[in-house]
Amino acid sequence: MKKLGTYTFGLLLLLSLSVSFSGCKKYLDINSDPSNPDNVEAALWLAPILSKMAVDVGFDGRYLGCYDNFFHYYAGSSNADLYGYYPASDAMGQIWRMVYFDMGLNLSRMIENGMQAQQWDYVGVGYALRAWGWLTATDYHGPIIIKEAFIEDPNKSEYDYDDQSYAYQTVFALCDSALAYLNRTDGGVSQTNLARGDLVYKGDRTKWIKFVYGLKARAMQTLSNKSTQYYNPDSVIAWVNQSFASNADNMLVPFNGNSSADANFLGPTRNNFSIYRQSQFIVNLMNGTVFGQSDPRMPVMLVTDAAGVYRGADAVLGDTARSVTSRALLNPYGLSRSPQHGDPGKYVFSEGPFPIMTYAELQFCKAEAAYKKGDMATALAAYQNGIKAHIQFCGLKLTDPAVVSYLGNSQVIPTDPSQLTLSMIMCQKFIALWGFGFVEVWNDLRKYHYTDNDPKTGQQVFTGFTLPLPSQMFVDNNGKPAYRVRPRYNSEYVWNMNALKKIGADQPDYHTLECWFSQP
Repeated sequence: MKKLGTYTFGLLLLLSLSVSFSGCKKYLDINSDPSNPDNVEAALWLAPILSKMAVDVGFDGRYLGCYDNFFHYYAGSSNADLYGYYPASDAMGQIWRMVYFDMGLNLSRMIENGMQAQQWDYVGVGYALRAWGWLTATDYHGPIIIKEAFIEDPNKSEYDYDDQSYAYQTVFALCDSALAYLNRTDGGVSQTNLARGDLVYKGDRTKWIKFVYGLKARAMQTLSNKSTQYYNPDSVIAWVNQSFASNADNMLVPFNGNSSADANFLGPTRNNFSIYRQSQFIVNLMNGTVFGQSDPRMPVMLVTDAAGVYRGADAVLGDTARSVTSRALLNPYGLSRSPQHGDPGKYVFSEGPFPIMTYAELQFCKAEAAYKKGDMATALAAYQNGIKAHIQFCGLKLTDPAVVSYLGNSQVIPTDPSQLTLSMIMCQKFIALWGFGFVEVWNDLRKYHYTDNDPKTGQQVFTGFTLPLPSQMFVDNNGKPAYRVRPRYNSEYVWNMNALKKIGADQPDYHTLECWFSQP
């Protein structure tokens, strides 16, 4: 992979900012409002940005969760269930809004203010969040606008897209810049001051450093279909080892849950998931169909119908057995009743924090990388760590009898490393990210083209995963599943059509084109 210098992107960003700010300095000098200062300190930018990361991913998760086969619309055959899109609508466009507006110049100015005050911890966190934003956006949309993003030019109305290869180069460069600043100890570095804006790690730079290494590992492992020019499993393993050491390092965005304004987007206060039903795919991963034994996490994560049976919905037909009883799957995540009924929610569909990255996810990344490399002992150890960590994430103890039995089942964890399969790794990772890891799971599904077999074993990687029939796909798909999300309608199709035509995004089936990251 072509390397960008550690500070290159940061310097370009700051140069562009200095030009844009200097042009309006005199205007600001004579039009400043003491009640609304135009030079806001970095601490005041950070908390709202962290909150929007979680909320906006949840927004689009309502649709992407159908692509992922996390859940389906209760009646089935929604546009998302059929891998389509929502014409002339901003549905599925919230991640775009997050990166270019909610984070956008707010994040740029946080970085600039941190630079001016020599608060290198805020600068490092800023670069880390910019890297996360670009990675999330490119994995979701494919080509995105980077070089021409955040140009404050009132005469500019068209913004060209950059290909995904450039987006990934930018992500790695920003991660390197983040690490360089987070490791600095001179200047105004202060855990107390960083904690003022840091909702997640309370100013602990060591955990932010671990997050950046985890982000690098996540990005690199997404490129596992690429040649050695881009993908290096040894780098993934090394970066995971420098990242989260346990669930105590998980990046979790907290919410107060006092009202819809400060509640988890997935939780019962906001009640955004009452029309969705858990998929049959996740039920089969946990009821013994795939792993030969009922998963002890199942009662924590999933729900039964009134008869106590775990059932799942189908993408096309929805919850076909709803008529069995009026209570059947009415409350799939503890969310469909209104908050005044006292429903606390269930698992991540509660008023708890929203996970951005977890130790379990990274261990499965390491397991997959080691499997690809042929280091089966390392793969098995990481795989075990991932399962155990997620069991604990669910609030269960490793000493619980049901957990001991599950972990002792060779169909779940083989004793011989050579018996570990890619299907085991990816299906357990799916379980560990179910309900919140919307983009990361979609990356995995697309890497293996949803239904690919492992060339080593001939076994389907995502055992039992099915797509709607070609004839059942959304009308514009030409029988193909989605591989990218179309850019946000109102900011792009209304105002930036010439740029969209250059990348083919004006075509009805643009969302079915495979992304660069998953191609050989």
